[in-house]
Amino acid sequence: MSDANLALLQELGIDKVEIINRVIEIIADKVSSDIEYDFKKSIKQKSEQIVEKRIGEIVDEATTKAFQPITVWGEKKGEPTTIRDMLENNVQNWWSAKVDNSGNPSTSYGGTPRAEWQAQKIVREVVTKEMQNELNAVIADAKVQLSKAMSDKLTEYLKKWR
Repeated sequence: MSDANLALLQELGIDKVEIINRVIEIIADKVSSDIEYDFKKSIKQKSEQIVEKRIGEIVDEATTKAFQPITVWGEKKGEPTTIRDMLENNVQNWWSAKVDNSGNPSTSYGGTPRAEWQAQKIVREVVTKEMQNELNAVIADAKVQLSKAMSDKLTEYLKKWR
């Protein structure tokens, strides 16, 4: 520091030691806040990983643990099962349920399994779209050809009448 700066600081009642202490304090606060931020971030990441892992374990346990189904009166109903097996069974039943032409559950003897009906519906939609595109192209081409043929014929008739 220059002599002028030292003189100014002495007039203000501030000495070198006080400035050094304040600089050290500012640096310490900055370093401390950086360390605190990194520490909090690290703790947050680790706790999220632990929570996700624990939730996965709980869900796995809940879906694979066997239980005994019961009636509304608390009596045993069927064999012990798991939620996963029940879901699989429900999905299988839903896909194999008979449906009418609209995809609604069929109440009559006939009907088509939902999986088959869905596949047919998708194929029908794709074929219909492709057929419409082809038909549009054929119609456009026919219009051009018809217009040309009519123009040629009119030209031919007009040449004959002249």
